[in-house]
Amino acid sequence: MTNPLLQLKALGQSVWYDNIDRSQLVSGQFKRLLDEDGICGVTANPTIFEKSISSGHAYDEQINQLIREGKSTNEIYEALIIQDIRTVADILRPIYDSANRQDGLVSLEVSPDLAHDTEGTLSEVRRFWKMVDRPNLMIKIPGTPEGIPAVLQALTEGINVNITLIFSISTYRQVAEAFISALEARRTAGEDISHMASLTSCSKTRSKPPAILPSNNTSNHLRAKLQSPTRASCTRISRKSSIRPASQR
Repeated sequence: MTNPLLQLKALGQSVWYDNIDRSQLVSGQFKRLLDEDGICGVTANPTIFEKSISSGHAYDEQINQLIREGKSTNEIYEALIIQDIRTVADILRPIYDSANRQDGLVSLEVSPDLAHDTEGTLSEVRRFWKMVDRPNLMIKIPGTPEGIPAVLQALTEGINVNITLIFSISTYRQVAEAFISALEARRTAGEDISHMASLTSCSKTRSKPPAILPSNNTSNHLRAKLQSPTRASCTRISRKSSIRPASQR
């Protein structure tokens, strides 16, 4: 039977994998997805990492090592995800090079806690970009009113960006305008734009949205959903951290 994912690739579609799990990286399962199913990009978010860290023991050795080094829960979480992102970026690098830098990227999300903090988002974007240090990295920024200026500035600085939480055509237009403005600013400054990559993630809902949404902020319910994944990941790490080797008790 013909692989439908390879059929999509033959039609010019790039199929990306919305998951990162260290056990798949170690076992070679992830590499097989690239070789056999034509996967050519990866996205991840705190919810995905929470599930990966919670399942099995692939992260336990690194967690225990970081505990011995006296790292905080958040420092442990970031160390885990940065290592995975680097590994995925390196595996995808041949695709990135052969696709003229327009495919073979991996996306890392800033903390959802910063969804309404422009400067905080920019600070984390720059920090992640420097920490991962891979050209085929994308930093995921929410398409909130506060996120869009961060998108513009990050792209202007030459950082690849994946814009998520886009729920309307008007927001998409703002994001598209930010991308074009950033390219124009870089060209005017004599900066290279040939490597620039940007992705927009437009969400589709199966239910009818409410007639009126808060004009200046997301609802408390949405805010809770935005914030909970990172906290869940750190909570899981805290629980694992409490189970130390006998020599460390």
